[in-house]
Amino acid sequence: MLKISGVSTLGPLTRSLQIVARQAIPFYKRLVKERDYAAVVASEVRRKNQSALLNLIRLQIPGISEEGVSTSGRGFDTCFAAPSPVLIYCLEIQSKRRKMPFNAGKLRSVAASLLPFLLKLRQSRRFAQKVALAILSRNQKTLRRLIQSVVKSSTLASIHLIRPELFGLELRFRFADGSVYTATLFSARIIPQ
Repeated sequence: MLKISGVSTLGPLTRSLQIVARQAIPFYKRLVKERDYAAVVASEVRRKNQSALLNLIRLQIPGISEEGVSTSGRGFDTCFAAPSPVLIYCLEIQSKRRKMPFNAGKLRSVAASLLPFLLKLRQSRRFAQKVALAILSRNQKTLRRLIQSVVKSSTLASIHLIRPELFGLELRFRFADGSVYTATLFSARIIPQ
């Protein structure tokens, strides 16, 4: 069992992954199912209209706090409170090409790619535990295998662990027009206890 400052983190992190996946799934499902909803979300992201984006996200995630949503104009974060040893988890989708505006079709594609992963995390404690352990142990190969077992997208270009001081991973999607979108999942600082 992994420990930080003498405290076991695997169990709480596993539960947190499942909680965050459960909270995020309705939003990602609606992005995938409703083209018009995704178009309005993308439009508000481009306009950097954080309050309108918050209201749109709250339609699917009613409990998300005002501080839980942010936008850069090229993407957005949705952040969720989490139990100790992590205080907050963020899910982020960003366009990496400055000259290509945030696009609803690509947002829907990324959301559709992520949805099976989020569903598997919610449904399987064992899968969530394996993902948490791969991230904690910085095992890139195992993490890649776990994600590729459920994310079946031809646009998925790479899977990476994020910085060592943060708990999380990044999926990079490359589209035919050269645009690149990243999905950073579960970025969070582990708080030593």
